[in-house]
Amino acid sequence: MIHEFHAPCARSLPSSSSLTHARETTGPTTASSLRAHGAVSWTRRKLEASGVKSPGLGLQRWRESLVVAAASSCAFRRSRVSRRATPSDAAVFCSALSTCPDWRSAVAELSAEATYKLRSRERRGWDFALVHVTGHDGISVSDVTLALDQSLGTKGNCLGVAVNGCGGPGTDHHRQSHVGRAVIQLVAVQLPVKPGRPNVSSAKSFFVGQRELQQISGLVCQLQNRTRVIGAQESALPRAWRQFLGVLENEERPKGILLFIDPLASKYVVGTTLSALDLAFPTAVKCGGVCADLLPSRKRLCVAAYERARLAGAGAAPSGVDEPEMGGVAGILLPADVSIHSVVSTGSSRVGPELRVTSAQGQVIKQMQFDDDKEAHPAAEMLQAVCRQATPLQQLLIERSGFLLGLEAPKPLDPDKSKVYDDVWGSSERAPSYTALRRQAANCDWVVRSLETLPGGSVVIRRDDLKRVPPRVGPAWLRCQLHVFDEHQGKKELQLMLQRYMGARMTLPCTGLKRPFGVLVFACRSWCARYFEESPGEEVGLAEVSAAFDPPVPSVTVNVCGEVAQPGIALGGVDTKRTTVQGHTATCCFLSYEPQGESTAHPA
Repeated sequence: MIHEFHAPCARSLPSSSSLTHARETTGPTTASSLRAHGAVSWTRRKLEASGVKSPGLGLQRWRESLVVAAASSCAFRRSRVSRRATPSDAAVFCSALSTCPDWRSAVAELSAEATYKLRSRERRGWDFALVHVTGHDGISVSDVTLALDQSLGTKGNCLGVAVNGCGGPGTDHHRQSHVGRAVIQLVAVQLPVKPGRPNVSSAKSFFVGQRELQQISGLVCQLQNRTRVIGAQESALPRAWRQFLGVLENEERPKGILLFIDPLASKYVVGTTLSALDLAFPTAVKCGGVCADLLPSRKRLCVAAYERARLAGAGAAPSGVDEPEMGGVAGILLPADVSIHSVVSTGSSRVGPELRVTSAQGQVIKQMQFDDDKEAHPAAEMLQAVCRQATPLQQLLIERSGFLLGLEAPKPLDPDKSKVYDDVWGSSERAPSYTALRRQAANCDWVVRSLETLPGGSVVIRRDDLKRVPPRVGPAWLRCQLHVFDEHQGKKELQLMLQRYMGARMTLPCTGLKRPFGVLVFACRSWCARYFEESPGEEVGLAEVSAAFDPPVPSVTVNVCGEVAQPGIALGGVDTKRTTVQGHTATCCFLSYEPQGESTAHPA
């Protein structure tokens, strides 16, 4: 149990014992001496310096003088602290990490830290929160999420996620990074209240599984029956998804969505959800990760509002017990004033020239070839040919970690139907040639996947389904590029991508854009494992992100099994890229406060 004086707000004030038994010291009165010896010692020296001696006063009068002067000193110190607090017109970003083995003590410690963060705010509740849980084998993610949702006042907009590891400032304000240890990390955001703007949307949490997809299909049929003239308004699918998620037609559209995927969710549920969210909110940047791969009986995702409604309908479940449930996709629609800027950087380098996949079925690639080859060869033979052409350093990296395969990233969305080669919206314009695409290729143009060699000369890729190559309609091959894991090149690539992001921020249609108020770095577990072997205690991407802004932006790192983001650099409210499940990358999710129709005083 945490005592009330263990809270951060109480630690800053001197205790009664220190007020009574403070030692008298000599020397000039400075701020450092005040912090070192307490308010009473400083007050006693000031009274004695002014000619007031303790023997000349009565004992009661002497004590009253000390108490009054000490109280004024503490009030002055609190006023200095409040002036250093977050301004009322800025967003508050709270990140705290607790290593208490008992989850109830950890929740109390995180709640105290969140309360102290809002010491200068009129409103005590938070708009939305993320809870990262790792290493707690005997507890349920639902219990932690529901407890923090109630104490933080997020009104159901609290999302609990089981992750492989996390890093950030602890409750003692010292940065920590843990993998495999019992840790609970809290990330909470409170936005300033803007009166006179009724159409501003608030945060909305959601969960989509197979049952929810059936409900959305029913909404699509209802909206289609109400359509009198086909093409007179937007398609029924995006309107049904907005209606299911609670977004009204007169509300401002969100510019950022936090997404987390259950590893047990089917490819159909994940693919359908990501594609539908891209159609319903084309300019909203989706960013997040894939949860830790726990046992099927363990819960990996929990939405507070969804879980509370489920428990109310089925009866309260015992604490620490997870009910078997089909996987799905959970997320939070951020308020319209909060935008997400995502930066995806691969932790690998390209090896050899581009290749073509000429024969594939599902996840198995049978044949590949170079651009100038007239005949295709077994995929395993092509890997050996590329290895022979590689440099000595690349061959050493290949022997250490093997090959990675980069598949062509999906094309951007086309909501205004200006690019007719888009296979979702339809068009009549001719697609660019493969030669033109190859000249523009960069590392962010590839979605990197792990691959394994099969005995028959084929290779199998994880997570992706190529369906059938060549297809019945379309090009006879797919572009691909072999990669090899290289953490040193990955750091340089991340620095370059952050420089590009700083330039892209200047093109945003905002006046007086502020710096981001927080950043979440989602890193693949393979990159984190290699990074921890070479630099124990350090976090992937932390040094590069901290160097991008001065002073550094508050940041947390999350070790996940895959990153959910749009390739390259995506700015909320501007870019219309398709969301993909990345791998072997470091994805930076910058949270930016961008109120509509207002100018800020502190540009980035």
